[in-house]
Amino acid sequence: MKLIKIITTSIKQSLIYDMQYRTNLIVNAFATLGWTSISFITINIVGSKAEVISQTWTVDEYRLLWGTFYCSLLLVWFFFKWNIQYIPDKIVKGDLDYIIVKPFSSKVLASIGQVRIETTPTIIFAVYVVIRSLDNINPGFPFLELLLFLILIFFTALLFYSLFMIVITFSFWFLGAFNLSNLFVRISSFANYPVNIFGKFFTLFFFTVFPIAFISTIPAEAILELSIVKALLVIAVALIVSKLSSLFWRLGLKNYSSASS
Repeated sequence: MKLIKIITTSIKQSLIYDMQYRTNLIVNAFATLGWTSISFITINIVGSKAEVISQTWTVDEYRLLWGTFYCSLLLVWFFFKWNIQYIPDKIVKGDLDYIIVKPFSSKVLASIGQVRIETTPTIIFAVYVVIRSLDNINPGFPFLELLLFLILIFFTALLFYSLFMIVITFSFWFLGAFNLSNLFVRISSFANYPVNIFGKFFTLFFFTVFPIAFISTIPAEAILELSIVKALLVIAVALIVSKLSSLFWRLGLKNYSSASS
């Protein structure tokens, strides 16, 4: 309940702030929707022209994969990205002091605050792509597929968030590593494609070391096949990585020097 209260408070405060600068909000919303649309156009071209993809994925199936990935990404962007990217700066300045002493998860408090309201139209667009793709694949109302999507999207977003926090936590040791956020964005963008197209080494890498396969490829396959086994695998990986993220964060805190020390 505390987490829900924190999230709703963050949304309210962000809305109040953004309403003061409506023009900026509208421009940023169109910009976010714009780059997402460019990505969508790109995957439509790649999905139909790239033989390595088209042999195993139809265009609509690839759109589903893309939509699953972007729903996960945008949910994390909506609630967390703006705050996570400034964690390295807070570590350098010793500004985590006031967060650590609070009776709640310091990892969550450090990663939540300002909400990116302008991503809302883009989230709606990504959800529309998923629904339209499923309808094209299985004409009629794909109730079971959509239900599975709604369940899995929570866990894929949790996995995305946890991987993001693991990467950012390295800033406890590498002070001034302000580009860790950009590094994560670049690596995670590979989830925009079916991981099996990258060859054996990178396929193994994206299944184990940096498991972005469970953010898009495996969830999309689970939805398409209505596979409970793959769905449970996604959930299990998300929960395990979330726990590892929390443990790694606590380890990082032991290396933290507060402003008063």
